[in-house]
Amino acid sequence: MHFTDHTSDPSLRDLAWVGYHPRALLPAVGIGAIVTALLHWARWTLEDVSALAESISELTVYILSWVIWVVIVTVLLYRCVTYTYRLTDRALLVDFGFVHRPVAPVPLTEVVGVASGGGRLRSWFGIGWVEVRTAQRTVRMTGIHKPELFAEQIRVARAAARQRAAAT
Repeated sequence: MHFTDHTSDPSLRDLAWVGYHPRALLPAVGIGAIVTALLHWARWTLEDVSALAESISELTVYILSWVIWVVIVTVLLYRCVTYTYRLTDRALLVDFGFVHRPVAPVPLTEVVGVASGGGRLRSWFGIGWVEVRTAQRTVRMTGIHKPELFAEQIRVARAAARQRAAAT
């Protein structure tokens, strides 16, 4: 897929910048805390094991505990730093970082629908997703704080872009 990079175009006026919110990983942090607690609880309750099994199980518990938290922190940092959603007066520019394939800019005049949601996560933490549809593709942006607000900003920018396009 080849597309023109419009991110450095000085004629694009920024309307909103949104990124992955740290609260989006709170469920993973909670699950990590529960798994860590269960690992340590299991280790402490199995003290009647032989010396070799005890040292191996102790080492395993601590390694697993550290691995869980290294993975959670790595994912959190990667998403918070690299996931950016930039709304300009002409296009929506989405970047999921260097691990993912580049996302072509979404011209606002081509947007046919904007939806937002998030399930329980949205109601508890105010975090959800925004989905932008064109005739050719759908782009879903996750981890957004107040997704309904960002979706409304996209709808307003789309209407303004269509008015400008109709006037020219």
